Amino acid sequence: MQALYDKYPELRTVERHGRHRLGVRKAVLRHAPKHSIGAEIGVFTGLFADVLAEEIPSKCIYLVDPWAKLHGSHFPNWGSYTAQISLSTQAAKEAAIWRAETADSRCIVIEDFGAHWLQTHEKPFLGWAYLDANHSFQAVIEDLREIERCLLPNGTIMGDDMWLSDEGEISEVYLAVREFCKSANFDLVHADQHGQWAVRRTDYIDQLSSPQRREYTNAPPSSQQPNDKE
Repeated sequence: MQALYDKYPELRTVERHGRHRLGVRKAVLRHAPKHSIGAEIGVFTGLFADVLAEEIPSKCIYLVDPWAKLHGSHFPNWGSYTAQISLSTQAAKEAAIWRAETADSRCIVIEDFGAHWLQTHEKPFLGWAYLDANHSFQAVIEDLREIERCLLPNGTIMGDDMWLSDEGEISEVYLAVREFCKSANFDLVHADQHGQWAVRRTDYIDQLSSPQRREYTNAPPSSQQPNDKE
């Protein structure tokens, strides 16, 4: 990784000073079925891909991000998260590739939009997916519907940035996840103060034993919105 930091000094700045919240995002990952195929939709530099590979023993993890296909040569100004506007999409992609090659699990990097890549698969194959891509309501709904189509019956969809602001404003991610659960017959099984969430199919939860069902207790989403793009 040092060679990449030397090549892209802004990458070092972003990864050391951006608010990535890697540790507090781990709790939701207990809901992911182990030894299955997973996907991270929205990868950035691959920092959380390392966490996914460490925390979820998997047959394979697909790391899917559009990088330059969405943002061009450089990311928008998301404050310290992108070193204002100096972080290039190529630097982020190369960092993700390096992490995929050195990860605990087999990882495959895909440069594409999540929904478009999922549309290339005809049959369910995912045991889990972690969604942290475009946070607009419509984009989240589109990604969730394509993930659902590719998700195995016992699979889990997880994600980031389900926030409530101090003023009571609800994030578009929250609204999209709520709408998806209503329309697709999924239940919210995890929501915590760190913006993490997870959903599973209602009929899968219904068939679990009582002790297993009691595991699914929800905490309210945080009333604190992070200052930087997360």
